[in-house]
Amino acid sequence: MNLALSLQAAAERHPDAEALPGCTYAELRERAARIAGGLALERGERLAVVLDNRVETALLYWAAQWAGVVFVPLSWRLGEAELGYCLRDCGAGLVLRDGDPLPDGGEHRGALDLDEREPSLMLYTSGTTGRPKGVPRSHRADRAGGLSQALQHGYLPGDRTLGVMPLYHTMGIHSLVAMHLVGGCFVSLARWDATEALRLIEQERITSL
Repeated sequence: MNLALSLQAAAERHPDAEALPGCTYAELRERAARIAGGLALERGERLAVVLDNRVETALLYWAAQWAGVVFVPLSWRLGEAELGYCLRDCGAGLVLRDGDPLPDGGEHRGALDLDEREPSLMLYTSGTTGRPKGVPRSHRADRAGGLSQALQHGYLPGDRTLGVMPLYHTMGIHSLVAMHLVGGCFVSLARWDATEALRLIEQERITSL
């Protein structure tokens, strides 16, 4: 199952459950479709995002899945030379960075018929032994990764998790994907701060971390 279809299924199963703080699954599907409509990218093209863990990053991830676009999250810690290399290497059709407005367009009909073996995501390695390498993952593999995380962490229906791992890292993405499989809420923590984490755990009623 591709992730556009999986998001639609989550919206149908849990329309009124919170997917992100203040955003239900029905609203997430609608917002993702509108953002997807504003991306002006064709299926298989690359959307590069240089943002920390925030609601907008999660929305752009789901918009990319809805449109059948490959999501390429890049570390905001990268220098301009490293970032430029990754952007050229992935062939980004669109780059969104801090301060850029979210695209908004007519509602995209959704890549619901996309083959689940098509790429969903491209993560870059740390480049410790040379240039960073872009590693593509399919819709099927990413969905399986989210399911695996839900099982390993013992997530329950409606759980709420704090997104502390960066969304340019495999574990951050797995946390996000896992939540939509259990009808849970992904609460993003932009950058690690213990005081802010404790505040969000209490305010957002985090049940699993």
